[in-house]
Order: sequence, then C-alpha cells, then structure tokens
Amino acid sequence: MLFDDRIEDPLVRAQCEEIARARSGLDQAEVSMRQARLQLARSRVQAPFRGRIADLEVVPGQHVTVGAELMTVVDLDPIHVEVSVLEAELGLLGEGRRASVRFAAFSGESFEGRIESVNPVVGPEQRTGRVVVLLPNPGGLIKPGMYAEVSLAATSFPDRLLVPRAAILERVRPILMTSATTILGLLPLVLFSGADANIWNALALTLIGGLLLSTLLVITVTPAIYTLFEARPRA
Repeated sequence: MLFDDRIEDPLVRAQCEEIARARSGLDQAEVSMRQARLQLARSRVQAPFRGRIADLEVVPGQHVTVGAELMTVVDLDPIHVEVSVLEAELGLLGEGRRASVRFAAFSGESFEGRIESVNPVVGPEQRTGRVVVLLPNPGGLIKPGMYAEVSLAATSFPDRLLVPRAAILERVRPILMTSATTILGLLPLVLFSGADANIWNALALTLIGGLLLSTLLVITVTPAIYTLFEARPRA
C-alpha cells in the first residue's frame, strides 16, 4: 500500500504521497507509459491527402528509422500536365484559358482542362517556358508519365476576322506568280500603237484590271469565307 489514508492533514498527506511515488518508481512508470502511447500513435503513417501508392519501399515487419522513405503516394485527380511552350508564344497564354489534351494511349479521345500556371522563367537552352495544365481525372484513367499532345487557347481577338497562316502561305505565292506572269504578257498590248491600238489597249487594260481584282479576292475573301465555314458548329 503506497498511501496512508489515515493522515488527515491534506498538505502532509500530499507530501507523503509524493515521497511514496518517488520511492516506488510510479512517476517514472507513468512517464514511460505516456511515451509509449505517444510513440504508438505516431507509428501510424497517414498521408495528408487522398491518393494511390505508386512505389512501396518497405515490407511488413521491416524495421525503419526516422526519416526513412516508406512509399510514394500520388494524387491523380486532378492531374497536372506540364507543357513546353516557345517563348514567342508565352505572352499569348494566361491562367484559366482552355486546354485540350490528347494522349497516345487513348487514340481519338480528347480531354478538356485549363491552364493553371505559366512559369515566368524561360529555359536558357531550348528557349521554352513551362505551362501547367490542370486536367480532371476522376476515374484515374490518365497516368503520370504518359505522352500527351496539348492545344492551348491563346489570346482571343473579339470582332476580328482571322485568316489561317497556312491558307495564306500555301496559296499566295503561286497565285501572285501566275497573275504577275499574265500581266507581263498583256503589257505589249497596253503599249501597242499600231492599227486599232485603242481597241487592243482597252482590252488589255480590262483584262489586267479584272485579273488584279480576282487575285485580290482570292487571297483575301476566299480564306475569310473558309475560316467562317470552319468556325461553324458541326452536328
């Protein structure tokens, strides 16, 4: 029996209890018990987020030390896609813009996301900047490390008609060459001063004027009409 309940003085009784506890080692035992419970509570490893185990570095029953790597846990929903963008095009991108992602593993299927961040630092070697796209992945279908092709929505120009660069570069050169050659062939008729010169001069000028007008329409209006038809929603 550690304590004597017959002592009536509370102060004396408390002092006797402290002495008895110290002699019996009860205080140290309680401290050890608290430490053991604390260590037991800390022995359960819990990730700060919900995810999946990608790499497991230990096996059941293995002794581990403080700071040892146990496993790699990944969060797949949403998933981040890193895109390298040329520095000349970084200024056209912004956070929150739409992104369309296609993966080689899912041919013909497109996933919609948005730009989460645009890294302000450009790589010195390849002169590209890193853009991070946030992509919903509720079923975990998309896996880290997959190869992807990404289309990013750049700066929009409202109330403006944009013509595809390919439509101009591929069509303008042969059209201009043909028109220039034809005009050069008609110049002798414009400069003709013989019999019926007025008729030949007027005919040549009419042909040259019509050719210039048709060339202008082909290189400007035709691509614009093509763009309008391409922009229509398809059923």
